[in-house]
This record gives sequence, C-alpha cells and structure tokens, in this order.
Amino acid sequence: MKKHYSLQLIFLFIGFTSIAQTKAVEEDLIKRVLKTNLAALEKEDAKLEQSTIHSKSPFYASTPEQAKQLFEKYDLKYDLLSFKMVQLYEDSASVEITQSVKKIQGPPFQNTKMTILQIMKMEKGEWKILNSRIDKVEKIP
Repeated sequence: MKKHYSLQLIFLFIGFTSIAQTKAVEEDLIKRVLKTNLAALEKEDAKLEQSTIHSKSPFYASTPEQAKQLFEKYDLKYDLLSFKMVQLYEDSASVEITQSVKKIQGPPFQNTKMTILQIMKMEKGEWKILNSRIDKVEKIP
C-alpha cells in the first residue's frame, strides 16, 4: 500500500514540475514579445512593432500610422522595468508590466514610468498583444 502512495506522490510531483516548467516557458515567451515590441519602438521599426500585435486587436490597423507619426517627432528610449504574470491560460494571458519612456530627441515630452496591464493572446502559435490598459503613469526626470 505504501508503494501505491509513493508512486502517486512521484507522479503528482512530476505533474507539478511539468506545469511549473511550462508556465516559466510561456512567461519567457510573453516577456520576449513585450521586449520586442519596445525594441521595435526604440528602433523605429513599425513593421516589427505591428508583428507583436494580435490581428484582432482594436489598435492593430492604426499601429503603423501612429508609429510613423511618433517616429517623425521623437527619438525615444524604452525600458521594461518589471514583469509579473497575472493570469495564464492555454491561449491567453494577462501580465502587469512597468515600463519607462524617455525622450532622447524631439519637441517637449514628459518622460514617464507606466504600469500597464497587457492582455496577450495566441495567434498562429505565437503570443501577441491583444489589448493594453494603462493603470498608472508617473512623471520621471
């Protein structure tokens, strides 16, 4: 009887370990998408930025034009300061990030630190940004 319980505990441990590893992999993949998005903005690469946005996102169609307008006016630096997984499902997730945006060149601009809830959704096997909600904005020097 003890062997039966021991095997159950081993399989349970293996299952939890597998779930934890899968969650860590998915978190890493999502974090990479968010870093790619910020890097694309910093490099002023509208096509790369749009590749991180889900095609069903409400801002998918307007992203290239908005990026073009931003790139024409400013040279900005973006940093991902923190990343926290809020919820993770098979094909969707929500993460809370804190990012900073600082002006390098351009007209007057307020440098900011923002806390954003990013809603992520799988599209063709890749994580993409579906929507965003800015929860907090702080002015920084």
